[in-house]
Amino acid sequence: MSIFDEIYNRSAADGNAILSAYVKSGADKNAKNYEGKSVLFAAASMGLTDGVKILIDAGANLNTTTNDGDTALCVAIGNGEMDIAELLIKAKADVNLGRSYGGKTALMLAADRGNRDIVNLLLKARAALNEKDNNGRSASDYATQSGNTDVIKLLSQQVQDSPSKDLPNDYLASLTTSSSPNVTKKKWWEFWK
Repeated sequence: MSIFDEIYNRSAADGNAILSAYVKSGADKNAKNYEGKSVLFAAASMGLTDGVKILIDAGANLNTTTNDGDTALCVAIGNGEMDIAELLIKAKADVNLGRSYGGKTALMLAADRGNRDIVNLLLKARAALNEKDNNGRSASDYATQSGNTDVIKLLSQQVQDSPSKDLPNDYLASLTTSSSPNVTKKKWWEFWK
C-alpha cells in the first residue's frame, strides 16, 4: 500500500501517526502520486493538521502543484481546513501559485468561503488581488456573490491602501478624480463585471 493509500484510507489519528513514521523512515517527503498530488497535498486534503506540521518541519516542498495546478494551500482552503491553510501561509507557501478547479486562486477560495482571517493572512503574504479564474471572476466577485461584507470591506481597503498597476485603468482613475459630492464613483468591484 502506498503512502497515499495510507493517508486517504485512515482516520485522522492514524494518518498523522503514519506521516510521522513515514518522515522518520527517511522516505521521500515530496513524493507524488499519478495525479501529481504530493504527500503534503494529501495530508492537507484530509485535514491532517499534525501531519502537515510534521511535513513542514521535515522540509517538505510547500509549493508543489498537482497535474491540474492545485496546491496544498488551495485544497486546504477549499476544504475548509483553515488551521492547515494558516500553517502553510505562515510557513511561506506561495499564495499566488496554485489554481484549484475552475482556476480559483487561494484568495478567491478564501473570499468565497468568507473567511476574513485567511483573506487577511493571504493579503499580508501579498496574494494577487486582480487575478481572474477561468470564468473571469476575481476574489472580490466571489466575496460579493457570497455576501461576505467583511471580506468585501477588507479587499476594498487593501485596494485603497496599495493599488496595483494591474488594476483596470478606469478604476485607478476613479481613485484620483475630484472628491466633489456631485461625482458619482463606482464601487471598486463594479470594474470587474
